Amino acid sequence: MAPMEPYGPWRPLVPRDVGQLFGAFNGPWWIAGGWAIDLFVGRQTRPHGDTDVLVLRRDQLAVQRVLDGWDLHAADPPGTLRPWGAGECLRSGIHDIWCRPTPETPWALQVMCALRLLRAMPRAKRRTRGPTSRNAVVPMVYDGYHGGFVPVEVASFDVSLTPETVVQLPFDVLEDQRAAAESEERRRRAADTRRARPRCGGRRHRVQTVTRAADGLLALCAACAEGLDVAATTSPALIDALSARQADPRAQTRRRRELERRLQAHRHERDLAAGGIGSCPLCGQFRRLIVSDGGAVRGCRACVGGDA
Repeated sequence: MAPMEPYGPWRPLVPRDVGQLFGAFNGPWWIAGGWAIDLFVGRQTRPHGDTDVLVLRRDQLAVQRVLDGWDLHAADPPGTLRPWGAGECLRSGIHDIWCRPTPETPWALQVMCALRLLRAMPRAKRRTRGPTSRNAVVPMVYDGYHGGFVPVEVASFDVSLTPETVVQLPFDVLEDQRAAAESEERRRRAADTRRARPRCGGRRHRVQTVTRAADGLLALCAACAEGLDVAATTSPALIDALSARQADPRAQTRRRRELERRLQAHRHERDLAAGGIGSCPLCGQFRRLIVSDGGAVRGCRACVGGDA
């Protein structure tokens, strides 16, 4: 339970409201703490002074996006609240974030950052005495630091202060959690590896290497670039050459439109990275910007008009 003083009262959200609030959260999240036990047993066993939400540390900035406009404070060890700045990545020693809709309203959520998905959970040795059945049960608690259920003897907090959080679970739930976490980690790493490979602009497939055009926009793999000097050719010229490979005129038109859309997307990404696209200082819309000779942003074309 979070302390009520000196940082103000709590009026915690119930898990149903948390689910609606985090519906747009881009990443995994869990209900933790006392509510996690109640959800596990299927009933509320006691009043709750706060509501804990567990997220992965890598997704901490997504919390700011889903709670846009909320008053967010990070709990610096050993227990001092301070405002959590926009875009600030909390260091590894900071695990808790207190959240409320406005500075005048009570606290509603405590977000906890886990080190990683269950992989940090310590291994507990199987007891050599007593029941050895696969279904043997041991006392466990949900530990937000480790991101899962752990035996009481390896918990990161003093279980004697919250004895009502102890539940009897099969011993093999530890290995089940670990296996699920390792499987998820393997899938994530495989997906990251696939996304890290370059994409060929000719057919949009992932390849090992590509060669970029002279203007640095379109990039082709060896198969698509056969017979072409890609490095010495501009992207529009590559579009002409790739479209001409189609025998049917309709197929040529479709191919050209497809490649031109990709070229336009690459131009958009380049301009966005260079600051040529952004929020107009005059109208506030996200558009292509007109920059003066001195490098100052004047505005979008619609606002600057004939002065462009």
